[in-house]
Amino acid sequence: FRSEEIMGRNNSVFYGRAEIERGIPEMVLRQAKDNGLYFREGQHRRKDGVRYWAEVTWTAIRNDYGQLQGYSVIVRDITERKQAQEKIAYQARLMEDSSDAIFTVDADYHIISFNKAAEALFDYSVAEVTGKPLNDILRNPMADERRADIRQELLEAGYWKGVVTYHTRHKLPLDIAISISRTHDERGQVDGYIMVCRDMTERLKAEAKLRQFNEELERLVEEKTNELQLSNLELRDLTSRLQRIREEERGGIAREIHDELGQQLTGLKMDLSWIAKRLDTQTPDQSRQK
Repeated sequence: FRSEEIMGRNNSVFYGRAEIERGIPEMVLRQAKDNGLYFREGQHRRKDGVRYWAEVTWTAIRNDYGQLQGYSVIVRDITERKQAQEKIAYQARLMEDSSDAIFTVDADYHIISFNKAAEALFDYSVAEVTGKPLNDILRNPMADERRADIRQELLEAGYWKGVVTYHTRHKLPLDIAISISRTHDERGQVDGYIMVCRDMTERLKAEAKLRQFNEELERLVEEKTNELQLSNLELRDLTSRLQRIREEERGGIAREIHDELGQQLTGLKMDLSWIAKRLDTQTPDQSRQK
């Protein structure tokens, strides 16, 4: 509103219909009158109907005789702050509802928050870890040089992810897939980090068993392949030997027929021819034919 538009109008102009029906404009003035000061945080309405969040302070103004003269009203627009608070609350609910372990640390790696999944995974309560150095709570065998490299990468790139080994409260080692993102304050300075962790221990064990199984399977396949190749070689050798034996047997039979039986038949034919020539004329024709 411009000044000349609003002068003389009732303070209810800043409220919506529902608030007017509930008597809010009169209530705040009555509270300020009775107590001298009244503070309220709520939504108000602009001229165009757009609502915004505001902190409003009403102060009763009195003369030297204590008579009420009016009120001073100070209004502070807190819409952005409310939106930021709602965003933070939403993110906090997401953190608590997430099945991943999520925790935040400040720029010096002191733990600020620790969600329920993180409590269940690492077996620490949020009260036990808040304010403590991260390395005092979640120990790992990582070399100092490697840890320094990761932190330097976070400062430069703002993000890092990988698989690390963390130990729980009871020294149980866990393989953790972790992603780390840096956060900034209103001046753009790094003020901390958000860490999202997922337990990969059982999955990595299963993958290792699967790799071992595949390697064993490949070894067995290679052995069976070699055995099959050897069997094929032996079969080919046996086939060649059988073929050679058959050829040798055929050759032997052929030689026997040619060399022995042939000679015997030739000799027999010669003997028959000799006998036929010596038969006399009195020999019957049947005997001659035989």
